[in-house]
This record gives sequence, structure tokens and C-alpha cells, in this order.
Amino acid sequence: MLTRVKHNYSVGKGFTLTFPSGGGITFPPYGTILYTEYGTGYALGSFVHSNYLGFDIPSETCDLNWVADGVGGSFADWNNATNVKYYPSGTVIAVSYNPYPANPIEVPTGSGNYYMSGTDDSSSETWDGYGNITIISSGNFTYYSVTTPIYDHNYNHETEVPSGSVTTYWNGIYDIYTYVWDGFGGYVDVLSSVNNGYLFGNGIEVSETLRYESGNSYSEVPTDSMQYYPNGMISTGSYLWDGMGGYYTDDNFFQSGNYFGYGVSITSTSSDAQSQVPNNGNWYNNGLSNNADYFWDGNGGYYANYYQSGSYYSAGVEVDSSLRSNYYNHQTEVPTGSSMMYDNGYQSADTYCWDGSGGYYASSIATNDYYTYGTYITNDGTWTYYWDGMGGYYY
Repeated sequence: MLTRVKHNYSVGKGFTLTFPSGGGITFPPYGTILYTEYGTGYALGSFVHSNYLGFDIPSETCDLNWVADGVGGSFADWNNATNVKYYPSGTVIAVSYNPYPANPIEVPTGSGNYYMSGTDDSSSETWDGYGNITIISSGNFTYYSVTTPIYDHNYNHETEVPSGSVTTYWNGIYDIYTYVWDGFGGYVDVLSSVNNGYLFGNGIEVSETLRYESGNSYSEVPTDSMQYYPNGMISTGSYLWDGMGGYYTDDNFFQSGNYFGYGVSITSTSSDAQSQVPNNGNWYNNGLSNNADYFWDGNGGYYANYYQSGSYYSAGVEVDSSLRSNYYNHQTEVPTGSSMMYDNGYQSADTYCWDGSGGYYASSIATNDYYTYGTYITNDGTWTYYWDGMGGYYY
């Protein structure tokens, strides 16, 4: 319900007729002051919007003359209005009988935030004496009922980072509390829900304040080698969430500076060149070396020059002793014609040998030499026989 308080925001009109003794009607001359309205709204001044009235109204008053137009009418002489001033402080514009929030209380205490603790059953728009509209509550005041919410606020779950620092940071989880009125102008803080939100994901920085200078920035060269070299940039490390409420450090989280220029040498590597022996078998060094020289590309990456050096193993060089098979012990008949065979110490095996050009061939190889000269063989009852060191015998 709204009640408007009457003010002179609009004005009326009037004129005076005179009747000369000779008969007929004459009108007051043009510009004759017919009457004066005191304290009417000044139409040439500033206007302010009234929410209660729903339209703009003048913020100043004046004394306004109505003057004759010389032909029986009149008009408002706004250009010569006098005593222009703001409406006095406390002048009521309109009254509303709708509940109006009133009686601010600080919630929580010491926060500097104030909230209306109840309502008055009426309020009025009034002038403040400086051309502004203020709302003044009036009538009967009633506190908001118990449990009426004021506002929600969060309690963040925090983790100490780093451990032992006594400094904690929000980890993404929070509880919701609500300040509510107690029905008597006070308030209480009530837990509404717990464990809202999600833990910050893996790789999210805990705080910029935790960054630290970690020295040179490094790049792995070559890829998957586990060998790292300074790339020209300066690294800044930081603490990152691990997605499970914990944290870890990354020494290369942030980089500054400039990468080394194109063609700047990084390192060189060398490894054995290999061939497969036999086909579908294992790989073995064939005598050559595979070499690589690595250089920076100017953008933090690298490129390489690859080449081989050395010579293939000579023809006849055994590939590897692990390839030996079919071991065979050689024998000699002692004495000749006796049909008595004895191991003479010489042993051979099948194997693979290099062919001098990186390939291979099947061969055999001695794995043990003849028994040395004078080594006892046997006694046939007449003679004693000995090895001669070359696979033969004597007695």
C-alpha cells in the first residue's frame, strides 16, 4: 500500500477580469503578476527518480509567479522564479505500508558487513536537504524469525605445503556454513553441508608464492636416454597438487630466458654397430661404431648428425663364443693298428665367424689344444706310450 503526500509538483492557473465603466471587457496587460505560488517544485532544476511514486520529481522548490499573457490567459514565469532551494531535510515524499528491512546488525561481529535484522511495517521516502531521496523506516519493527538465512560462507579444507612450514593452502574441498537469525536480533553459524567441491587436479600449482629458482633448465638428449643437458633457459620450480590432496615439486614448472642458439653443440654418443647372427638370432658387435653428434635447434629441441666409424671384424674372427655348439673331442689310435682310441686333447666346436664385410659364415673352431709333449697315454704291457704334443705319440 502506497500513500502519496501532496506537494506542489504541479501548479494551477488564474487570471483577473476588469470591467471598464464604458462597458466591455479588458484584460490585464502582458507580464502582470496575477499571483505567486510559494514552495512549488522547480521545473528548471534537477530531477530525482522516486521509486515509491514511480516517476522523476524535482529536487528543488521555488517561488513561482503566474503572469498575464495580455489576452485573458496566464503562464508560469519559470525564468524569473525566486528562492530556489532543495526541499528541507525530512520532507516526506510518499509513504509505503509494505514491510521494509530495518535495524542493521554486523554479521559476523568485526567483519564490517551489516545486514537488516528485521522489518518495519511502513517506510517513507524523504528528502535529505541536499537533493537526495532517503528511505526512513517507521511503524512497528519485527525481527526476522529464527533460522531465517542471512548468507552462506565457505570453510575451505587446507593442506600444509610444504610439510613443516605451518603454511596451509586450500586443496579444493570446502564445507558450507550459513549465518541465520536467532529471532531476537542475534545470529548463529550453522553447518549446512560438508566436503563439497573436488580436490585440485594433478599438476595444478598450489600457489605462485611457493615458486623458487631452481637454476638451469634441462632437456633430455636424446629422447628416452635419461641424459639431461642445460638448454639455456632458467628454471623456476613450484609446488603442484597431485590430484589426491597431496603435492609434489617440479623444478622446471616455469622457465625464462633464451634457448641456446641453432647449431650449439650438446654432446656426442657412440655405440657398437651390430649384425644379427644367425638370421633371427641375437645381435653382435660387427666391429663398426654408430656415432651421433647432437646440436640445439634454437627452440629447446635438438637435431643430430649420424655416422659410422671403424672397420668390420676380419674374416675368420669368431662372432661370439656363446654361439658354439656340437663340441667334439678328437682321438688318436694308440698304438697304430690296435683299434684302441684315446682322446688326444684336441677339441673343436661348430660356430660362426665374421666374413670381413659385416656378414658371417658357419665354421668350426678349436676349443682345446693337443695334450702336451710327454703326457702319459697308456701301457700295453710291453711299451709305455706318451703324447708328442701334436696329436701323435711315442714310446
